Amino acid sequence: MSIIIVNNSGFETQKVKDGKYTTNYDGKYPAITDWAVSGVNVGVYDPKAEDAIGGIQGENVGYLEDNWTTISQVLSGYKYNADEQITFSIDIGDPNYATASNYRLEILAGNTVVGTLNGTTDGTDALSTATVISSSPKVALNDLAVTIRITKTSGAGQEIHIDNAQASYALLSNGIVEGTNAGQSMGIGFVDTDGDIIDGTDDSIQGNGGNDTIDAGAGDDTVDGGTGND
Repeated sequence: MSIIIVNNSGFETQKVKDGKYTTNYDGKYPAITDWAVSGVNVGVYDPKAEDAIGGIQGENVGYLEDNWTTISQVLSGYKYNADEQITFSIDIGDPNYATASNYRLEILAGNTVVGTLNGTTDGTDALSTATVISSSPKVALNDLAVTIRITKTSGAGQEIHIDNAQASYALLSNGIVEGTNAGQSMGIGFVDTDGDIIDGTDDSIQGNGGNDTIDAGAGDDTVDGGTGND
């Protein structure tokens, strides 16, 4: 799994005094540095000690108050690839003066949603991690910019707090255990670069280049040593 950089992932870039917050009231100044927002009552908040909830890392959280407000970021340095699965996670919850609210996490390639998660804060006055992954790979979207987005969908007058946004990607498994072009020893427990493993059941194995030693183990296996003396 490889990390994708999320800028201002902990909402700490802006220095906000204890108990103070930013908003998107006039749209002239960024309510959250490095993030795009929609709506008015959305921004960065430094909770007072009596309002702080469990799971906050650092001083600040991002917050969304009005329904259908959003916080989003185009991920720099990464483009959509249908051969890779994207994971986006964020710590999310409701403050101790609010009740549960509903939210949506999304991953977009260009303007197309490629991953979505609908959830509800649990009302425990603590942040917990919510995770969405991309699905249904679409080759036509390759090389488009990828955006992560958080939307508050219901719970009028109740805030949602967020922190610690993270993103990563990994090669999608294709079900075939593949070697490299160098000679390798591929036996039970061997794992290739996209996570396929020789597990001693019915495996499909491709040695590819190099002089390989392959032990497929038990089961009905399909083994192709590829080039080289195998």
